[in-house]
Amino acid sequence: MTQQNMTQRRGAIAGIPVAYLAIWAAIIAVAAILPAIPLVGGGTFGGQEFILALPGVLFGPLGGLVAAAVGSFIASLIAPATAYFGLLTFYVAAIAALTAGLLMKNTRSARFWVLVLYIVGALAWPLVPAFSSIGAYVYAKFAYWPMHATALLGIWASPWAVKQIRTFDPKRVPQGMAVISWTAYMVNHLWLSLGYSYLYPEGPDQWVFAFMSGIVPGQRIVLTLVSAIIGSALVIALHRAGIRFPDDSGSALAEEDEEVTDVA
Repeated sequence: MTQQNMTQRRGAIAGIPVAYLAIWAAIIAVAAILPAIPLVGGGTFGGQEFILALPGVLFGPLGGLVAAAVGSFIASLIAPATAYFGLLTFYVAAIAALTAGLLMKNTRSARFWVLVLYIVGALAWPLVPAFSSIGAYVYAKFAYWPMHATALLGIWASPWAVKQIRTFDPKRVPQGMAVISWTAYMVNHLWLSLGYSYLYPEGPDQWVFAFMSGIVPGQRIVLTLVSAIIGSALVIALHRAGIRFPDDSGSALAEEDEEVTDVA
């Protein structure tokens, strides 16, 4: 089968053709008009929430960030009911895709930046006055932080997860996709929580109930499972179709399937 090597194409971002990013941005935007799921405390999210980590897996950190941010921004225009932060909702999608892309990059420096994203969010929520009216209360009640802390395990396990994804084995890819997606959704949720705490700082008891009742953890599990299923199918299908991106793109479809070793 002839491989479609994207390395030398013009009109690319981090080696990913803009056309591919535009297609994925359109997918995210269209998914936003699918039936929305109510959020505890108000607001809704749409179908795009199930695929926010996938641009990072498919296109790496930079390409994934661009596709997710543009798609989510368009989604906020055509499906405002799911734009819980208005035109700024795109930042939540961008963080999920960036996190997944950095983990797929599979270097120590990339994992370090994911850790930075995590630590900033985890400390800002209970300590920064703009957010702490919610964050300090829910953390004191032992809510959310046990779930958020699993992102640290995900970061640690991400080299193994990337290895599973790059086997392109239908039995192993979903395992790796689940780890990457869950970790991306945990970092994403931290930054989502900052936005909600700043814009809607009432009702901290609702936050605690949403966690202790299992509603929010259940939502994240469902998001991860759907992301892993869809992502696995896409990665395997595109690989079999011969789609390849530059080895430094951070994509699951990078030409070099070997694990990248970062000695910096």
